[in-house]
Amino acid sequence: MNWETAKTWLIGMFLILDVLLGWQYASARAEMRGYSESYSDLLANTRTLLAEHNFSLAASVPTKHADMASFSASLGGASPAEAAKAAFAGKPARESGRGQVAGVDGSVKGLGQGTWEVEYRRPVPFESKHPEQLLDRVVSGSSYALDRGAGAGGVLVFDQLYGGKYPIFDASVLVDATNQAMTGYQQTLLTKIRATSSPKPIISALDALNSLANSVDKSSQEKDNTIVGIDLGYLGSPSGSAAGGGKRYWFPVWRIVTDAGVYYVNAFTGELNL
Repeated sequence: MNWETAKTWLIGMFLILDVLLGWQYASARAEMRGYSESYSDLLANTRTLLAEHNFSLAASVPTKHADMASFSASLGGASPAEAAKAAFAGKPARESGRGQVAGVDGSVKGLGQGTWEVEYRRPVPFESKHPEQLLDRVVSGSSYALDRGAGAGGVLVFDQLYGGKYPIFDASVLVDATNQAMTGYQQTLLTKIRATSSPKPIISALDALNSLANSVDKSSQEKDNTIVGIDLGYLGSPSGSAAGGGKRYWFPVWRIVTDAGVYYVNAFTGELNL
C-alpha cells in the first residue's frame, strides 16, 4: 500500500468535511439571526402577559404605523368674543363679565388654558352622523374630527388633529348631545403648532400593550379589565407653562381604552404616562 497516497486522500477528505461542516454552521447561524417570531406568536405572547395581569384583549391591534415627530404649541388663540361669534353663527353677543360673553342664543365662559365653555339657551340641532353641524359652530372647526374611541353618557368628543391625521387627545371639543341636539360644548384649542423633531421610529401597539401589562397589575381584582380600543395620537407633556398661551410640548402616545379607564403609553419611550 502506498501510505503517502493514502495520507493525501485522507487529508483531502478531512478538508472537504471541514468545509461542509463550516458551511452548515454558517447557514444555521444566519438562519438564527434572520429568525423572528410570527405576528400571531407575538400577539399570543402579549395576550398571555395581559392575562397574567388581569387584562383581556377585545380590540383589534394596529399592525402598521409611521415614524412620528413631537411638536410644540400654545393653548388659546381665541377670545370669548371670537368663540361666541362661531358658536352663535355670527349673531350679536356682548361681554357680561371678565372672560364671559352673552347673547340671545346663549353664553360663552373662558375657563383658562385655551379652553372655553358654550351654553345654548335652546338646544341646537345636531347629529353625530353629520359632524359638520358642530364644526361650523366651533373655532377652527375644520381642524377637528370625531373621536369614536372616546365619549360616553351623552358626551361626544371631537379631537383637534395634528397634520390633519393624528388626534390630539387633550385638545378636544366635548359636546353635550341629546335627542339629536346639543345643549352646549367645551372646547380646547391649540395654536402655533410647530414640529420640534424630525419623524422618528415609535414602538408598536403590541409593545405598548406589553408595557401596560408590566406597569399596571390588576391581578388582585376579580373582574377582568377588558381592552376595547387602541389608538395612536398625541398627548401634552405636563411640564412647562401653558398659562397665557405659553408653549408646551406634545409627544406621540398609544391610547389604550379599557372598560375601567384610559391609559397612555409614550410611543417613543414605552413609558406609561401617569
